Amino acid sequence: MFAETNYIIHGFKKGGSHAITNWIVKQIPTKISYYNECKIINKEIKFTRFTWRFNQNKKQYSNIYLFQNTDISETIRLKFNKTKDQKHIILLRDVLNWGASIYKTQKIEIRYLNNFNITLWKKFAKEYLNNSSKYIFILYNKWFVDEDYRKAISTKLELDFNDIGKNKMFMKEGSGSQSSFDKDKYKNNPESMNVLTRFKEFAEDDKFLKMFDEESLELNGQIFGNFL
Repeated sequence: MFAETNYIIHGFKKGGSHAITNWIVKQIPTKISYYNECKIINKEIKFTRFTWRFNQNKKQYSNIYLFQNTDISETIRLKFNKTKDQKHIILLRDVLNWGASIYKTQKIEIRYLNNFNITLWKKFAKEYLNNSSKYIFILYNKWFVDEDYRKAISTKLELDFNDIGKNKMFMKEGSGSQSSFDKDKYKNNPESMNVLTRFKEFAEDDKFLKMFDEESLELNGQIFGNFL
């Protein structure tokens, strides 16, 4: 049996990927297999041990594949489960607040420094500015504050809009949903988090500012406005 839809989501660690994916999950009317933290090894998809299933009482089913910090050109050539429809989704958070979330965590766990892939972020940003028709784009900053924008995204995804998944953090083991700044303090009301002003804590930190090159700040300004 073919799946109804494969939702192939491309984002970044600490870039709002799990928040938006959880929001999408709550709108899909079919049975769902959610493959978190997908990897590409030898040109094939490799799943981590964190796979979740939802709506198991439904007959039809869909798949969600979440790739983080992975080049789009690699995922676009992969063979996914047979499906009637396939949607490639790109999630983009502004570079300064994304960088701040990584920088905050990096002080505790140095491994997070490797999650700051500015070259890949710029590639995503250029795809957005070029109005690529191959992908459905979701801007995290706008998604977080604008209900009409979220409704428009649901329409593009061919889903019946609801905001159930917007207002509660996804806290399953391995979901990676905990905030760098607030941990799980706002797990029941994530809309109260100051996710659009994280960078201000490091606005005069030279080490933080050196994480960004001129091109990334220029692209960021074109998409999200100038912060600095």
